[in-house]
Amino acid sequence: MENAKLTRRVLIGIVAVAALFSAVSAGCATVAPIGPGLPYEPNDREMRLWSAAGEASAKWRTGGAMHRDDGLREYVQTVLERVLEHDSRAYVPLDPRVFIVDNPKVNAFAYPHGHIFVHTGMLARLRNEAQLAMLLGHEITHATHRHAYQEREDATARTDVLAFASILSALGGGEIATAVGNLGQIVTVAAISGYSRQKEAEADRVGLLLVARAGYAPAEGAKMFQRMLDATDTKSRHFSPFYATHPKMKDRVKTCKRLAGELPPDVVTASLEIGRDRYLAHTAYLIDGEARRHIAQGRYDLALETLDFLRENVPGSANAAVLRGELYEARSARGDRLRAEEAYRDALKIDTSYAPAHKGLGFLLLREKENSEAVRHLRRYLELAPDATDADLVRQYIDRSAGKTAGKNGASSP
Repeated sequence: MENAKLTRRVLIGIVAVAALFSAVSAGCATVAPIGPGLPYEPNDREMRLWSAAGEASAKWRTGGAMHRDDGLREYVQTVLERVLEHDSRAYVPLDPRVFIVDNPKVNAFAYPHGHIFVHTGMLARLRNEAQLAMLLGHEITHATHRHAYQEREDATARTDVLAFASILSALGGGEIATAVGNLGQIVTVAAISGYSRQKEAEADRVGLLLVARAGYAPAEGAKMFQRMLDATDTKSRHFSPFYATHPKMKDRVKTCKRLAGELPPDVVTASLEIGRDRYLAHTAYLIDGEARRHIAQGRYDLALETLDFLRENVPGSANAAVLRGELYEARSARGDRLRAEEAYRDALKIDTSYAPAHKGLGFLLLREKENSEAVRHLRRYLELAPDATDADLVRQYIDRSAGKTAGKNGASSP
């Protein structure tokens, strides 16, 4: 008899927990997005969340982490406004604004009140304005669709489920505690991981639609995620696990390709713009920096891909040519010595007064015992960059090499 009562209480408890969780899940679907034609009034809990987000955003903006390039920030802001169809007032009370964080990690994030922070490492990884638009469309969707608020509400509700389960456990003894406790753990873990994947998928889907409506080529959405995947390196200190694995990047690439193919035909035919030249006008120096980081990390294939892109799309860059020379010297594969020399000489063809090219070529020739020409290039380097931090060291090499050259010439004189 006692066992029958216990079993009945177990069943009642599990049904109650399941019903409560179903209510929690149903509540997730009732959170309406913010946007044109959608009436919205935040409740007290959401206003507190926004207030905390505002304080966190202010700390970022005043904490010395910002990238000091107002022209770049203004450019990225114009792309965000285009994604929002130049009508940010339709998203009130959101405050859609972009800020650039000086950080080489490939990352970006949005606060619930509309502030988006994009790392310079992310901008260096992208290749055109359409890819940037996809990034911004994805991030602003987290704000417009109130994902942070949903996470908070869901977490609160799940806490209530577990609290109720604890009460039932106390009433029913150890057997109910085990049954309901395990159910609570499974439900909680599944809900958290499921919501995260669901929200990211929603941000991808809505972001892609925003990109297409803004006139950008939707195929660039999948290419953006592919670029994240190509750069994934779990051993790098600049590795961002969020963009690499949440959800799995390969799945996101496939999903974006599928979603692009499902867009309405009238939207697709009007969505052709890529905006490569505009993007590079503001970010080429960041992409240079990405190539330099890849060289330092020994990721020569990625560095070469980046430099090939720059050579094709920014052909007048002496710095990119010098980086190519440095890459070949660092890689040291068969034929790389001649490739490095050619790259440095290419840089000097672009700009005969580019100091790093003279330095790179000078030291390369010095290692090849071609002291006379090496000294000439190193001296030119010092003329162009007299205050360089390595000026004293270069002078020592010049003096040592000039002495050897003089001695060699003296010995061969009649």
